[in-house]
Amino acid sequence: MPRRLSIAGGMLLTAAIGCGDTVIVLPPGSGGGSASSAGGSDSELCTPDGIRLCGGTEDCPELEFAACPGVGCTAAADHQTGMPLDAGVCWPDIPNWADEPCIACDASDACVHRAPDELFCVPRSVCDALGDLGATTACTYTDKTAYTGEPTPELPGCPAIDDVCGGDCGACAPQEVCTGLSPTHPFGMCVGKGTYRGTQCTFDAEFYPLPVPCPDSELCAVWQDGDPADQATANRFGVCLIDHNCIERANALGGAIRCFDATGHAKAP
Repeated sequence: MPRRLSIAGGMLLTAAIGCGDTVIVLPPGSGGGSASSAGGSDSELCTPDGIRLCGGTEDCPELEFAACPGVGCTAAADHQTGMPLDAGVCWPDIPNWADEPCIACDASDACVHRAPDELFCVPRSVCDALGDLGATTACTYTDKTAYTGEPTPELPGCPAIDDVCGGDCGACAPQEVCTGLSPTHPFGMCVGKGTYRGTQCTFDAEFYPLPVPCPDSELCAVWQDGDPADQATANRFGVCLIDHNCIERANALGGAIRCFDATGHAKAP
């Protein structure tokens, strides 16, 4: 089980080293460790599922921008405050990271924050490793509840519609993933991935629509979380579904999701 530590966020430090143009991003807590900046670490802690991490309480190596093209290895963010944490991620190591926000992650995934409005699907092993490196608040489950490392409970039975997953439900269609599973929500819903992926929709904490509403004839499906700060994250990362499909799933899941129109009014359940 990953360690859960109380830590304080800090700010990134960017330093020019030597006579050339090499620039290294040092996440807080890295302490300018002695490991090579150009490479990575072969340790399982610093490369979970092939995704390189940097900094943190165990001092994973810093990585040059050239090693993580375009954005470098920068600090993950607290999932509620958005403040940078003690360990970072080489973001380009996450497959399709820039194109796949946390609205259609697989059953084995969690979500990691790069910024308050940037939340990406990653294997849960990445969130476990970030927790061991001190960034214990970087991740959420795919329903946007705070990630603790606890597994999704396997309950018997299945709500009686095709688009619900988890428990004894069947697999989603090949072009879909089972998203929303967590210790809080043992059943999720099937959502399209890749070219079939749904559209992200966004509300603020009071469900006032921000500039990302759903198209006509679709509703915004938002996971319902008990913690108000987690709910604010869930509101920012809803997914658009055809109106009747959204309402059917909301009813089948017992209110685990709610469906909102473009004005922020709930349609179900």
